[in-house]
Amino acid sequence: MAAAADLVRSKRFGAITARDIAGAAGSSTAAINYHFRSLDALLMRALIDTMGELGGEISARVGQAGTEPHARAHIFWDAVAASVREHRALWLANFEALLEAEERPELRDQLRQGLDFGARELAETLLPDSALDAGRSGRVLDAVMLGLVVLQLLDPEAAPTADEIDQTLRATAEQARTHLPPSGRPRQDPH
Repeated sequence: MAAAADLVRSKRFGAITARDIAGAAGSSTAAINYHFRSLDALLMRALIDTMGELGGEISARVGQAGTEPHARAHIFWDAVAASVREHRALWLANFEALLEAEERPELRDQLRQGLDFGARELAETLLPDSALDAGRSGRVLDAVMLGLVVLQLLDPEAAPTADEIDQTLRATAEQARTHLPPSGRPRQDPH
């Protein structure tokens, strides 16, 4: 597993072969199938575990901010941007895995489970006292985070800063709050 994780961090996900892993681990390719059922299963497990470790590093940085929500969010967005710069190959591997999963339902299931876990962790990190459903709110935060990751990968100079993300999310929430009817629910379009 360690050899696969090292390769996921440094090599294109779709280019990693069983021979690459066996060579790095000092074992045979048959050991991969014996212990993990397939190369795909091993690579997906290595990717999910490695992203979990990276998420833990980011959460630890956020935890150092204390309990003030604005500081936690600011550190989180900065940490995500920094992680893309520091672990570019790993972030790219996520997108490669997504493309691979399009053709392989078993990979899609593993990736979906990893996303579900990550979304809940993200909500617990940024919204620890929220009454919102952690899975759903985590998915919303995940969408914003993945947008930031894409922009950092494609054009880091144009990617929004932590302050810009925070200000935009706050302005969106404030505007929504001030434009809700007294019931607190959006108006239904009669058409």
